[in-house]
Amino acid sequence: MSVFTNKHVVVALLVAPVLAIGAWYAVGLIGAEPAQKALPGQSYPLVAKSNCRYASGQCSLENGDIEFELIPVTSDGALSLKITSNQSIGRVMLGLGLDTDPPKPEEAPYYASSKSWHYAVTENQADKLFFVAEIRGSRYFAKLDTVFFERLSSIPQGRD
Repeated sequence: MSVFTNKHVVVALLVAPVLAIGAWYAVGLIGAEPAQKALPGQSYPLVAKSNCRYASGQCSLENGDIEFELIPVTSDGALSLKITSNQSIGRVMLGLGLDTDPPKPEEAPYYASSKSWHYAVTENQADKLFFVAEIRGSRYFAKLDTVFFERLSSIPQGRD
């Protein structure tokens, strides 16, 4: 006699996954911390997406509804970093240096709007990028490896 001919076992096999998924959502609703607004004067970390960890030619950062895209661009042999955001940014500061000797971030000039910025890269031997953006009085920061710059030699660059 098979176990699967018993109607109680069959019903349990059908109901258990539904109960497990329902419990997962219920715990998320009950135990989840509610989202809070960013307070002026406070600093918040940015999460680096996976494309920042390998030679992808771009880096995506986010925190809640704030998103940044960092793309290294070469023109006339000079390297610059194009920063775009989905929100209007007050100012952007960047610093390139070594992890053991972090530089003081410098302000980057905006490019075409307050959502697009360019930063001229002068330090080619840097292994860390220190990024700070100010949005509505709150600061968002990240410390990244510069490994996503490394794909520049194999990617044909278009005009921005």
